[in-house]
Amino acid sequence: MRAKSPALLFVATLLVASSALQAQVLDPLAACGSVDRASEMPDPTAPSFYGALPTNAGMVQGAGFSAHVNSWFRYMRDERGGIGEYQASRRALEQTLASFEKTYVARAGAIEQESRKSTFNESLLALKKRSGAQAVELTNRYVQAADSVGTEYVKLRAALLDIQEARSNLVVVQSDYSAFLIELKISEAQGEKGRLIAEAREVQELVTRVVSGLAGVSGAPVTASSVGKSIAGQSFLIDAAFGPDVAALASLDAKLADLDRQFEEHRRKGFTERLKQARSRLERSALVAEASARAIPGKKFEMYGALQSLAAIEAQGQGFGYFRALQSYYKDIAAAAAPVDEAAGRYGRFIQRNRPAEASLLQRRIEVDIDHVNRTQPSDSTGEWLKLARNASTFLRDPFVPWQAGESRRVDACQRSLKELRHLQVVDREMNEVTRLLDGIPPADLKKYVL
Repeated sequence: MRAKSPALLFVATLLVASSALQAQVLDPLAACGSVDRASEMPDPTAPSFYGALPTNAGMVQGAGFSAHVNSWFRYMRDERGGIGEYQASRRALEQTLASFEKTYVARAGAIEQESRKSTFNESLLALKKRSGAQAVELTNRYVQAADSVGTEYVKLRAALLDIQEARSNLVVVQSDYSAFLIELKISEAQGEKGRLIAEAREVQELVTRVVSGLAGVSGAPVTASSVGKSIAGQSFLIDAAFGPDVAALASLDAKLADLDRQFEEHRRKGFTERLKQARSRLERSALVAEASARAIPGKKFEMYGALQSLAAIEAQGQGFGYFRALQSYYKDIAAAAAPVDEAAGRYGRFIQRNRPAEASLLQRRIEVDIDHVNRTQPSDSTGEWLKLARNASTFLRDPFVPWQAGESRRVDACQRSLKELRHLQVVDREMNEVTRLLDGIPPADLKKYVL
C-alpha cells in the first residue's frame, strides 16, 4: 500500500492555487483515495481458533458453530481465498486510482494554465464576438443541461431513500411473518393448519426475495462506466437494478387475499395491508428513480456536445485552448473513472458480500458457543478450548469487525461519488464562470446551475 500519494499532494496544491477550481473538485479522488490508503486487513492467520466443541464425551467436530468458525478462518487464510482476493482487489483499486490521479493532474493542470493567462478574458470576449451569438448559446445550453441533471439527481436521491425506507418496512414485515409461521408450526399438531402453513411460507419466501433484491439500492444507478463509454461514441448504459421484483410483488396479491379469506388470524395481523403499502411505495419510487436515471445520461451527453462545439469554434482562433482543455478533462476523466468504479465495486463485493461480511455474525456465534460451554461445563479440563474461542472472538470483535465496517463505509462513499459523476463537476463550475463572463445567464440565476 502507498503511504502518501504525490499526485494527491500536487492536486491539493493545484486546488489552493486555482480560484476557478478552488470551491470543490474531486470527491472521488478523496473518497476513493481514503479506501486506497486505509488500514490493512487484520491478519487472519494471527488468531488461533477451534474446530470442534467440547462435550462431556470429548470433542465433537461440527458441534455448535464450530463448522462455521473453521470454514471462515480457513477461507480467509487461503491464498486462493480471502487473503488472495483481498490483495488482488486492493491492488486493482490502487492501480486504477493511480491512473485516475495522473489523468486528473494533467487535465486540471491544463485548465489551470489556460484560465490563468493574462489574456484569458480578452480571448473569451474575442471568441464571443467572432462566433456571434453561438458561444453564448452553447454555454447557456451547457449550464441549463447541468441544471436539469441537478434536478434529476435530487429526485433520484429522494426516490432511492424512499425505496430504502420501504425496504426497511418490508424487513419488519418479513420478521413478523417469520414469527407468525413459528406460531402456526406450534399449533400444527392440531391438524388443521398444515396447508395454510405451506401457503403462508410461500408468501414469506416471496417477501424475502423482494427484500434481498433491494439490498443494494443506496448508490445512484448511473455509473462512471456509462459516461466513459458514451463519450467514446457508444450508448449510455443504465444500471436499473434498484427496482423491486415486480413479478414477486404482484404474485403476493392473490396469495394474501386467499389467506385472508381462509384464515382469520392472518387477516387480523394485517399482513396484506402492510405489504400493499410497501408495494405501492416501492413501485412509485422505482418509477421516479428509473425516469431520473434515464434522464441524467442524456443531459450529460448534451453538456458534452455543447462543450465539443465550443472547442470546435475555439480551434478557429489563435492560441486559445481553454474549451479544448475542458473537453479533454471531461472525456479523459470520465474514461479514467470507469475502471476505478469497477475496481471499487470488486473490492466492495469482497468486503460487503464475501466472508468478511460474516465477521460480526461469526463473532456472536462464537460467544454463543462460549456461553454454552460455560453453562454446561463439558470436558475442557485444561481450558485450552476456551482459550482458542476467546482468542478468535477477540480478533473478530477488535480489530476485524471495526475494520470491515470502516472499509464498507469508505467503499460506499467512493462508489457514490463516482456514480454521481462528481469528478465532472469541475467543468460545471468552470462553465458557470464562463457564462458569467460572457453575460449569458444572469449572475443571480447561476447558483441554480451548480450541481
